[in-house]
Amino acid sequence: MRLKIVGDCSAAKVLRGYLHKSDCALVNSIPDYTVYLAESDGPVTVDSIDGLLEHNAVNLMYELGVGEFLLKRADGIQSDAEIKISYPPKYQRAVS
Repeated sequence: MRLKIVGDCSAAKVLRGYLHKSDCALVNSIPDYTVYLAESDGPVTVDSIDGLLEHNAVNLMYELGVGEFLLKRADGIQSDAEIKISYPPKYQRAVS
């Protein structure tokens, strides 16, 4: 699986480190999936479309303690191969 992780936040750096040790290939072009991560002052927000990537990301965040998040549907990402997660710093561990 070819993954592209976009973002300069701590969670993006940690996630790249985890994935580097796994069987996933981190790429800058032609990825199978793209994950955008960004810290924000608002609630945890997931911008994607209903699909396997979103389902897995939401389930993992819930297991790691994120009890509430917003699912953004309109005017955002329109691909089942991309997801953008914005989160406050207190959830850094749950996002990465």
